[in-house]
Amino acid sequence: MGDSITEAWVGTGYGSPTPRAEGVPAVLNETFARHWPPTPLVLAISGDQTQHVLWRVAQGEVSKAMARDPQLLVSLLIGTNNLGHGHSPEATGKGVLAVARSLLSLTRGKLLINALLPRGDSPDPKLCPPRCNHAGQPYTSFGPAVRKVNALVAAAMPSLEGDYPGRVGYVDCGAPFVNHLYGNANSDMGDEEVKIELMPDRLHPNAQGQRLMAHCIGDALRKLDRR
Repeated sequence: MGDSITEAWVGTGYGSPTPRAEGVPAVLNETFARHWPPTPLVLAISGDQTQHVLWRVAQGEVSKAMARDPQLLVSLLIGTNNLGHGHSPEATGKGVLAVARSLLSLTRGKLLINALLPRGDSPDPKLCPPRCNHAGQPYTSFGPAVRKVNALVAAAMPSLEGDYPGRVGYVDCGAPFVNHLYGNANSDMGDEEVKIELMPDRLHPNAQGQRLMAHCIGDALRKLDRR
């Protein structure tokens, strides 16, 4: 469940085929579908933010049969579009947790919350104000905001686990996308925060990147499923 990064699993963006999702449905079939046949249900809409997913859940996107199923496994990745539209990390983190609690209270299954992936595009300068740095200037990177959201959500996990024991997990699959040469003036890739070979548009993983994500998420789901 999520936004365009998750919608790519079915090869579309905003419901239409998109070149950036080329090869991604095959990755879904090679990974998740093999372990959880026939094919996992993808509930994702490009551009969605946390409040949109809350609305979708409230309007019945999770069917009654799904909600009653104790074997239900949900992988949630949402929130990066909140940052892209100028929401603060604090508000975004609260939104992610609101979605998580909504899903956990509605269903009998288990929920895996994904950390936001790193992104290498730049915030829109028009977002400042109100989203400005300490010097009153526009942010030039989403990195600090992404890390702040992830830290806030991770810090809330003990509370979630206490309220929903054995039913919730957290995973950060972002490490493979980080370009560790970022800031190195002697490298041709020193200006890139993410690995372009995995995230060509600096936001959406390609098929190779989605394969790395699938293995990471799959391992975390299997671990959660054994609880």
